[in-house]
Amino acid sequence: MSNNAKFQAAPQQESTSGSSGVDLQLLLLFTWKNRYIILLIMMLSLLAGYMVNKYSVPRYSAKSVVQFKEFDPSSSLDFADILRPGNVDRLNEEMTVITSKSYKYNALQELPIEISLIASGRIRNTDMYYNGPFWVDIDVQDSTVLGDVIELRPIGDQKIRCAYEWKGETWSQELEYNKPYSTPAFSISVSRNGKGKVLAESYELIIRNKLTVAKAMEKRIRIDAENTYGGKIVIEYTDVNDQRAKDVVNTIADAIVTNGLERKSVSANSIISFIQSQIDSLENELYIQENILKDFKKDAQLINPSIAEQNLMTKFNELDQNKLDVQLEERSLKWLLDYANNNIEDLDALSGYFGNLKFNNFAPYFNSLSELEKQKANLMLSLPPTDPKVKLVTGQIDEVKKNFKEALVNAQEQLEVRKNYLAEQERKYMGQFLQLPEKESEYMRLTRLSDIKEKYYLLLKEKQAEYEITLAGLVSDYAVLDSATETVQVAPKVLQVWGIAIMAGLLLSFAFVYYQYLSNDTIFGVPDILRKTDISIAGVLPFHDDMQPGAPSVVVTNRATSIISESFRGLRTAVLQHFSRLPATTEGRIIAVTSTVSGEGKTFVTANLSRSLALMGKRVIVVDYDLRKPKVGKAFGEQAREGVASILNNNTDWHDKVIHNEQYQLDLLLCGPVPPNPAELLAGPGALALLEALKKEYDFVVVDNAPVGMVSDVIPLLSEVDINLYMIRAYFSRRRFIDNLDRLMEYHGITNIQAVLNNIGEQQGYGEGAYSYGYGYGYGYGYGYGYGYGSDGYLEERKPKRGSIFKRLFRK
Repeated sequence: MSNNAKFQAAPQQESTSGSSGVDLQLLLLFTWKNRYIILLIMMLSLLAGYMVNKYSVPRYSAKSVVQFKEFDPSSSLDFADILRPGNVDRLNEEMTVITSKSYKYNALQELPIEISLIASGRIRNTDMYYNGPFWVDIDVQDSTVLGDVIELRPIGDQKIRCAYEWKGETWSQELEYNKPYSTPAFSISVSRNGKGKVLAESYELIIRNKLTVAKAMEKRIRIDAENTYGGKIVIEYTDVNDQRAKDVVNTIADAIVTNGLERKSVSANSIISFIQSQIDSLENELYIQENILKDFKKDAQLINPSIAEQNLMTKFNELDQNKLDVQLEERSLKWLLDYANNNIEDLDALSGYFGNLKFNNFAPYFNSLSELEKQKANLMLSLPPTDPKVKLVTGQIDEVKKNFKEALVNAQEQLEVRKNYLAEQERKYMGQFLQLPEKESEYMRLTRLSDIKEKYYLLLKEKQAEYEITLAGLVSDYAVLDSATETVQVAPKVLQVWGIAIMAGLLLSFAFVYYQYLSNDTIFGVPDILRKTDISIAGVLPFHDDMQPGAPSVVVTNRATSIISESFRGLRTAVLQHFSRLPATTEGRIIAVTSTVSGEGKTFVTANLSRSLALMGKRVIVVDYDLRKPKVGKAFGEQAREGVASILNNNTDWHDKVIHNEQYQLDLLLCGPVPPNPAELLAGPGALALLEALKKEYDFVVVDNAPVGMVSDVIPLLSEVDINLYMIRAYFSRRRFIDNLDRLMEYHGITNIQAVLNNIGEQQGYGEGAYSYGYGYGYGYGYGYGYGYGSDGYLEERKPKRGSIFKRLFRK
């Protein structure tokens, strides 16, 4: 066609969102479109949080605080000693002991941890412990029942049914409260608990091995020295039953205090027992000796000894005192050696009692041993026993113990030398004694034996009193500062669960919206077109209530002052401006309207653009070239009759087929009956010839073409018209449809093509209007309607009923 010419598109503004990256405005659009799904996700998340808080088994944490302060009963009672800080090294040693598994096992033996009474619920079970409606005293006679469930079901106020399986058989028996019963597997007695409440119809009684339960509980017991210099030791335990959590930490705290005192009194009790055994033996000997002396004096009729005898008696007394000291030390050394051989790991406990003897000083060994034990305890806190440093200190400890034993043997040998010397002195004095008269010498001998035994007895009693005083003054190095009187629920944490539920709901909602954003292939507005192509946009048409793809209507006439009418005037202006840049001609202009697929509004735009041109007093004819789905007749309310199909198929005169529509003041050339060969008719020369003939008699020939994305029949015609309007329907057309525009321009050489964005605001919501229109309704050559006039101004539009807030919230 001679008047086919290229045109220059209007300058385009750049998208504020950019050609890449996340489009926040579109993201908000998707958020609003999916608001009801987001609300559903949030409700489900909050429901999940409620279910977790409501039906999760709660866990309680109890805490008790114990203070360690090393106390020496032999120290003075001044304030400096009382207020001095605890020994850090000694505390580390003690922590090694009290954090050991065996220490915890022994402490837990005081609690009835082997018995579990569980209330059976519909959703969750509750561990009752001491809070149940009854107490159970059970003695297991067959260990095969351990771990099995024994069902207890209250029957009224006086009885309870006991049922369990044993060796493949089911045993069931009704029990009365406070009466013992025997079964093949166990003996049981059930008593009422006045404080407990009946919370379930049945209860599960499970008996387990106490040591096995203690091992499982030990893992949840935490014992830490929080303040080393202050000696603060914190005991924490977590359990599903708050009362059991308190009992566990309080029991361990009491065990620490009690065991600390017991370990300090072990050595003192051993020494007192040794002294008591010596006293018991000596009391009988002393009684016999006193009777012998008494009988001798009576028989010999002796009253007073001579002066020589008195002097010799004084020497014998001094000798006897020395022999007594040697004898006491000899027995102490023998006891020490026996103790060291049998209790080699506990020598440090003897330092307060055998550090200094009469003739030997073992304090250096005890001091060295204590220091090395402290070093080993500190190393064991961070190193395994196989570490070279630990092995080195262990070797040094063994060496000190070995040297200590050797020192004991050497001390015994030295004591034997002293005994020999005293024996020699005794023989010397005995020679002098034999020179005395027979009765006096015998009296002196008996008196001396009695004095020796008496002195030894008094010495033992004195030592016994000293050690008993020491034992009575022993105080545990531990004191309970805070007992566990309440617990803290550590799981589930209500606020934390609600926070997680809200965050999960928000994250899931965002993930859903972002997935919709990433997978979106729908055109919502001008920015979506600009990202895909550089083509000009001739006009932007808003959504209209009467706009239906299946039944297009003419709205420019019916509502001349509406927004939609003004939008078509803007489109008309853009088309006329395009024509003004083409070479002048005396013939009319051909306007082709097409789209990618059916339903994008090309017939609606064809009808209303034609009517808008006719209102200018121009001669306008509308030609329906969509031979497969003709809709132009419906748009103008005309009955189907012969038209384009008959003209192209039979080469008849087109003048006879033209319909003059008085209402809209334009002519129509309808399709007529759908032909069997639409592709051949449109591809033939008659289709273009018909348009050439029409433009000679009309100012504007507006052609409603078939969708080029579905058929290619009309593509040859598009290059011969003056302007092609390519319809894009918001919320319907896919982004890939825009590729057809580029394909038409690049591969088919159709450059006189402009886009028309239709149906803007159909699903109007938060941010949709701003996003859809993008950069204003006056985009390209169109004027649009965004001039700021209200309902009382130039434009008028029906105001829709707002409805309730709930309906607006869920409006699609």
